[in-house]
Amino acid sequence: MIVTNLCELRAISHSDRKSDQVDAEKLARYARLDPEILRPISHRTVVQLTLIRARELLVRLRTAL
Repeated sequence: MIVTNLCELRAISHSDRKSDQVDAEKLARYARLDPEILRPISHRTVVQLTLIRARELLVRLRTAL
């Protein structure tokens, strides 16, 4: 599975023919030809998410003081 930011793919984000079916077909064609065109992203790990939440909590506590 490839996860991408569609805002960076002008062929889809600025298309006049917007529909899920048309967008899915374009994505499939790009993924088949050259997946790097889609600028794949990776999800954060559980450890990364835990650190982000802990940091946000610390900031809120410090602000409350």
